[in-house]
Amino acid sequence: MALFRAVAELAEELAGEAGRLKKRAAIAGAISAVHAAAPESEDAGLFALYVAGTPFAEADARKLNAGGALLSKALLAVSGANDVALTAAYRRHGDMGAAAFDLLMARDEIHVPEAGHGAPNFEAELTLADVAEAFAGMAVAKTTAIRAGLVEGMLRRAAPLEAKYLLKLMLGDMRIGVKQSLVEEAIAFAANASVDAVRRAVMLEADLSGAVRRAFAGTLDEARMRLFHPLGFMLASPVETPEEAVERFAVSEGCDGKSRSSIRRAYGSLGVGSSGVTGRKAKAKANAGPSTPLRFAQDDERAGLAISSRSRRSRSWRSRRARPFCPSR
Repeated sequence: MALFRAVAELAEELAGEAGRLKKRAAIAGAISAVHAAAPESEDAGLFALYVAGTPFAEADARKLNAGGALLSKALLAVSGANDVALTAAYRRHGDMGAAAFDLLMARDEIHVPEAGHGAPNFEAELTLADVAEAFAGMAVAKTTAIRAGLVEGMLRRAAPLEAKYLLKLMLGDMRIGVKQSLVEEAIAFAANASVDAVRRAVMLEADLSGAVRRAFAGTLDEARMRLFHPLGFMLASPVETPEEAVERFAVSEGCDGKSRSSIRRAYGSLGVGSSGVTGRKAKAKANAGPSTPLRFAQDDERAGLAISSRSRRSRSWRSRRARPFCPSR
């Protein structure tokens, strides 16, 4: 089982590295090592997901529902520090994770509590599966107390460096100079796959961990858009026919032809022809209107009608408005 310590150590290394290619190589090597250690598990996918700073995939609607107040209380309970110390540490770094690292390091340097309440349990190392399970519990927890208990449980088992990046991950801001696009490139290099194929799979399924699984299994070309699931962002590209557009976003197996028919009907409702379909060109043709002299003439005519209409409204208003009484001389 892969440990969360590997994510924390890699994140700390990446935070101090400025080179993009070196960051990509480090991430690719780590993902490859995690996959080689447990090819059948989801550890490699979770590793890539957490390095990218996302607790859940984009297609997953779950939320941690853990804000700064909840995390601060959990940190104070685990570290034994007071509000003054937490405020001072936060002001030094401007980051909850870095503040947690300082407080937990100070706790370990001053004294190690006796076994029991408040004692760190480093022997039970925190695995990626443990973190995923805790995150799943936080997403379905009914009360704040339950979520706080899950956070405290992870922090008590985490070393200071692990706690630093656990809090960063839960807040959604790793601050290590790594974007999802870089992680996608690293996945491709780790699995000897095409970067474009990885990005297309992530775009269609909105699942970075699923893209890792497909990349190592060699099934990136089988990624399909799923109904009622979000798509990743991508730039628009032209197609020649509606059929080509339908094939590009082919639905997953098990769906009947109604989905394809609905897409064709959508194209028809937009007034797009059956050939030469390009988003920008079709829109330009629709907005082109008549030739330039006729267009200017129409614009002048519209302007004259508008002025005439305004003048009529103005005269009508002046005729109806109340006037002061003026006695005849």
